[in-house]
Amino acid sequence: MKKFFLCIIFLVLALSVNAKTYEQNEIDSLLRIVNNPNVKDADLIDPMARLSQIYVSREDTAIASQLINMARKLASKEKDSKYMIYVYNQEILNCLNTFPKKITLAYNIIDSIYYAIKKTSDIEAQAMGYNYIGVAKFQTNPEYDFEDFFKAFSIAEKLPKKSMKKYGIIFSFYYYTHRRYILTDPTRAKKYLLLMLQAAEKSENKNLLCSAMTSQLFFNILYSNTDKNLLAKEFAELENFISVNQQKIQPSDYGAAISTLLSANAYILDEQNEKKIDYHIKTLKLISGNSFNNQYTLLIVEFFYLNYKKKYNEVIDILHQLIKITETLYPNLLYANYQSLASIYLKTNQYKLAAETFEKALNYHLQYESAKLDEQHQLLEVKLGIEKQKQQIEQQHRNILYTVIGAFSVIFLLLGIILLLNRQKKINKLEKEKAKLMAEKAMAEKEKISERLITNVAELERKNQLLNKAKDMDSTKLLKAIRREQTYSELTNDYTKLFQDIRTNFYLILSQRAAPNKLSKTELKCCAYILLRMSNKEIANIMNVGYKTIASHKYNIKKKLHLTEEESLEDFIVNFTPTPYPI
Repeated sequence: MKKFFLCIIFLVLALSVNAKTYEQNEIDSLLRIVNNPNVKDADLIDPMARLSQIYVSREDTAIASQLINMARKLASKEKDSKYMIYVYNQEILNCLNTFPKKITLAYNIIDSIYYAIKKTSDIEAQAMGYNYIGVAKFQTNPEYDFEDFFKAFSIAEKLPKKSMKKYGIIFSFYYYTHRRYILTDPTRAKKYLLLMLQAAEKSENKNLLCSAMTSQLFFNILYSNTDKNLLAKEFAELENFISVNQQKIQPSDYGAAISTLLSANAYILDEQNEKKIDYHIKTLKLISGNSFNNQYTLLIVEFFYLNYKKKYNEVIDILHQLIKITETLYPNLLYANYQSLASIYLKTNQYKLAAETFEKALNYHLQYESAKLDEQHQLLEVKLGIEKQKQQIEQQHRNILYTVIGAFSVIFLLLGIILLLNRQKKINKLEKEKAKLMAEKAMAEKEKISERLITNVAELERKNQLLNKAKDMDSTKLLKAIRREQTYSELTNDYTKLFQDIRTNFYLILSQRAAPNKLSKTELKCCAYILLRMSNKEIANIMNVGYKTIASHKYNIKKKLHLTEEESLEDFIVNFTPTPYPI
């Protein structure tokens, strides 16, 4: 019996977190916002979306659809995509509150939330979006890895303390993590339970505090039910809390707390506690209102309480009411309610009704399993779609990688070609420079040979003249002429050496002296012959031109060098260049 009670409590706890109904005063508060003409359109979106879910729980689908459509229309006009996140959340809830769940549609909406999260810069909205996704995936995928909860948690931690959503998001992460491990890993479950209590205290939200304290008592009922003192202490704390805050707690959380108190008292066995529980059940009846969710919570609590009291006839009536509401709200629980009803029929010896009810329970169980298979099929298709999408993205990444590698290969190839061309260009340039240098060197050698030839010709001419005169000379004159020629030869050699040393500067300085006039190559050669002390006749013989031509050249050179008629060209050139010997 105690195990049966624990199962019922666990169900109530689960439903209490997912319940989307509020006190009538909260509904009125939302309606006042929606109907206020002074409220901005952006501030109407979230209240409309929340009201839509409330009307869904009241089975007023027409108003619910109208509200969510209005909220969507307003959100689509806003530049900030955070408003669409609120709308998408309510649409996901509508998908998951059907039987079987519309998992494929829910995951399509999840993709839309992801997109909206990326588009908004509001980090609070981002955290809320990831939290909505985490809750949806937790309810649909047993293998969910909590990735979105972690993202929501990490963002929520960065929110300022004044944020209304900060600790609610953190609480949600701890709550669902606690639920993940409560039946498989008590140590980890307890760790997240304590963190959940801390987050609830920081939030100062009475509903979160009630949920956390209820979860703590339920955990100790599971794992410390032999410690009556601990259960009594936590019973008193939770009972006192809901007594003080019963007007501030949602009926769903209030009902979950009552059910847990009742289960704890099954171990404590205190009559005074039973009276307190009876009082809270009566209070729950008063605050439940017309909401189907709240009515369902109330009936679960009454069923639990009357079954504990062994008032089976009243239990049967309660179960019939539960089945009627379950057909509308939670068709997936019909087989469990019929099974419970069949068990009560057996206890009251109504075997025929028990058999008929068991048969209905079996039929609904088959429907339940069929619906679960459909949900699993939808989930599998979603997973396959996600996997296919990942493969496509990976293929795109590979294609991009191949394209980048190809592009870089082409670039490197072009760079290689450019480098080779530049290298060849440099080689060609160097070869041209080398050829130019060789040509210049050859030209210089030619000039040197020419200079030597000039000197040799001049000396040869002088010797020829000596030979021509020698036939008319006596021995004494001939000897003197030979000695003078030897002296001239030495002097010519000295001039030749000097000219070879200074020829480059000689031509350059002469050209600068003549500026802006320009000396021709022939005129420069004449200057060189003059420097070597050659006569006009000697120069004419060497250059193979007439005597008058040399005289004309000298006249032009004198004029270009800016010399006056009184100045001697020969003296200017000889004095222009230093000589080793006086002439």
